[in-house]
Amino acid sequence: RETALQLALANASVLLGCRDEARCEAARQELAAEVAAQGSRGSVRAVRIDLANLRQTAAAAESLAKELPALHMLVNNAGVATQFPHGVTIDGIETTFQVNYIGHFLLTTRLLPLLEKSAPSRVVHLSSGAHRGAPAEGVPLSLAALNDPTSPGPYARYGMAKLASLVFARELDRRTFARGVL
Repeated sequence: RETALQLALANASVLLGCRDEARCEAARQELAAEVAAQGSRGSVRAVRIDLANLRQTAAAAESLAKELPALHMLVNNAGVATQFPHGVTIDGIETTFQVNYIGHFLLTTRLLPLLEKSAPSRVVHLSSGAHRGAPAEGVPLSLAALNDPTSPGPYARYGMAKLASLVFARELDRRTFARGVL
């Protein structure tokens, strides 16, 4: 919320991505009122993006890529905390890992051509120190291991998602910096 508010106060056009349309619209109205009250020319628009549903995430990204003339910043901030009990998404992937990493990966890679066209642009991955909670061997590279409800445990799963996001951010920077995506 605070990131969206500060960007809108700096006169940006902010797209607020949320999985729950009613809650998203309520947040949009609240942010828009605060922005208007402070005299900013920034705007806030609600966009449905459900990172727990990869088809919906891809469709939202494709729609935005066609609709927007430019995209100068993508802030990957959405996520879920450790899930109790263990669960999987409609895509068959452990919820914490999909929402906190795979969904952001898909959204970012689908919007990357627009970000490159809009350069200079920026991708920001908000994170925490939770990556330190990932198992010492890192993130398992099989769906069966990711989905195993007994291993490595809920906090480690959250840490794995954060570690994967960090690695993705570094690799994305390595691959796109020269093309103006920071």
